[in-house]
Amino acid sequence: MAAGVPLAAVSPAWTLAVWVVVAFAAAADGRRTASAEVDRRLPSSVPLGGEFDVRLRVTTAPNATLRVTDDTDRAVGRTAPGNAVADAAEPAGAVLRADADGVAVAGYRAEARERGNRRFGHVHVRVRSPLGLAERWTRVELDQTVRVLPGIERVVGRSVAILRRSDHLGIRSLRRLGEGTEFESLREYTPGDDPRSVDWKASARHGSFVIRRYQVERSQNLVLAVDCGRLMREEVEGRERLDFALAACMMLAQRARVFGDRVGLIAFDRSPRIVLPAGRVRIGALADTLAGLESSTAEPNYPLAFAELRRTFRKRALVVLFSDVVDGEASAPLIQGMLGIRRQHLPLMVALRNPVVDHAAIAGGRDGHVDGEAGADGEAGADPIRVRAAAVDLLEARSRALERMGRSGVQIVDALPGPGVEAVLRRYAEIKARSLL
Repeated sequence: MAAGVPLAAVSPAWTLAVWVVVAFAAAADGRRTASAEVDRRLPSSVPLGGEFDVRLRVTTAPNATLRVTDDTDRAVGRTAPGNAVADAAEPAGAVLRADADGVAVAGYRAEARERGNRRFGHVHVRVRSPLGLAERWTRVELDQTVRVLPGIERVVGRSVAILRRSDHLGIRSLRRLGEGTEFESLREYTPGDDPRSVDWKASARHGSFVIRRYQVERSQNLVLAVDCGRLMREEVEGRERLDFALAACMMLAQRARVFGDRVGLIAFDRSPRIVLPAGRVRIGALADTLAGLESSTAEPNYPLAFAELRRTFRKRALVVLFSDVVDGEASAPLIQGMLGIRRQHLPLMVALRNPVVDHAAIAGGRDGHVDGEAGADGEAGADPIRVRAAAVDLLEARSRALERMGRSGVQIVDALPGPGVEAVLRRYAEIKARSLL
């Protein structure tokens, strides 16, 4: 077409011809566009709050230009973008180029933000044609899951290093003389030993004082009872109270394995959801089971849960219940259930405090109100003095309910969720050392 020819002078036939040529070229270029195959590498399981790498290996035409989008679960967050893998919510990823063998490797770093099975869905690949006139879209159906297990380090925090030191957990104290109920050995009496530990028959045979050494009884039962109802749904420092309870369950199970105890589990809300009879500790299997537990908005059915507990666990056990109390009236079913199992078991109530209420009792709450509470006019932002008075009343009623259980023989651990993990481990070691079970 000669330069300077007016656009209006161009024949419609010429215009149509140009578009036909362009369309034909694009179609031909598109047919030369290669499809794509994708292999995605994921870990089978990760702890709650843990980070992990996702790797994608795309096989297509040599030196092809492509974009990759990965469908990830909403509870999996990207912590590092990696190299050119887009999220389904933001599909405009950077451009990748395959090597001479037609292989492009991409990936990103992710964080597990909620427990349970987290699904990774399809991978979408757009491969550009050699001339750049077309793209071939390929959806690779990869249905994979990552099991997010109850995290310990991320939930408990820095105290984990302390908790894992046996001297802080009370394990050394379990070996002290005169404690425990199982006979371990005989040895000569030394000044400072308890005279009550002298074995008089053995002393007569040896011609000198000999004492009996005891160790903590093994093969006892530990039952982990986990409330998955409304109260355990409340968040503390970005984690549900249930997450702290499950982290404590994992730590207790590890301690039970050291002590040689058997572990059982009952988890419930309006009805029992998981019931596992006491048996030898398998940490991996227990973590996998706890990973599937989710909190609910339901009110827990304590009478039904305790009935199932008594039916399943007939041999005497230390029953550790993770929940919380409100007051003597609202928490009456829980209190009656704990008192009702005293003859058969040793109950330990782990009451996980709500730090928002504690703060409100001191300073009147954040932004003038307690989370979930409203002013007299039905709107948030009540008078801080009134909020503080209400929080103090709640804490006093809660304290009276716990004191009632404590006076009736129920072991009590009353602490904030994080420190509560350490507190319940110490109490478990103390119960073993004092042979209370």
